[in-house]
Amino acid sequence: MPAAMRNALAALAIASAALAGSCAAPHSRPPEAFWTSLSGTLARTIESARDAQEKARDELMTAHDAMIQQVASQDAEGSYREGRRIVARCESRIKTASDRARNVSDNSKDIFARWEREARDYADPGLRDQSLRELSAAQGRSKRMLAAVNAADASFNPVLLGIKDDSLYLKHRRGVANPPAPQYTQVAKREKDLAAMTAAVETSRKECDAYLAIMPRPVH
Repeated sequence: MPAAMRNALAALAIASAALAGSCAAPHSRPPEAFWTSLSGTLARTIESARDAQEKARDELMTAHDAMIQQVASQDAEGSYREGRRIVARCESRIKTASDRARNVSDNSKDIFARWEREARDYADPGLRDQSLRELSAAQGRSKRMLAAVNAADASFNPVLLGIKDDSLYLKHRRGVANPPAPQYTQVAKREKDLAAMTAAVETSRKECDAYLAIMPRPVH
């Protein structure tokens, strides 16, 4: 990882320490030791989002294979009930992943907004400008990470739609004697959606890990 990227986020801890050690005047307000709470919260939300996305991916992959078995089953009622449970588990995993991805975005905005406010409290224009440049670099790195997280989040729904189609097919065949096999026309698309989801979640994981690696951790 380039040293410039590491320095950009490390500057947040340095700026906070410098502010904390200065006298109250001419700063408009004495800064709190916010790095421990905000940075720690951000790190935890990134880790949580990363893990939730991997669990959602695994659930959808498992569901895809399970639905193939349910569609092939001769137990119309049992396969329908199991199909509903499969869909419910997928939706739950996806919702959790989406909520945690949103938390990453919200916490990132909070920490950068606080950084910008406190950077403008510098009495020395040189230190203020330096801090704002470092803030801009850190925001750029964060933007890349968030784009990957959001892309992974968006990759789940196309896979879920195929699984829901299977569930609906299982529902409708209950009332049909000797139902015909499903006439799929998007088998290739389903496989493509699965591959795209897998790739997006892997990219998100790498970007989250790379971002976490350059985040300075609080010193106790």
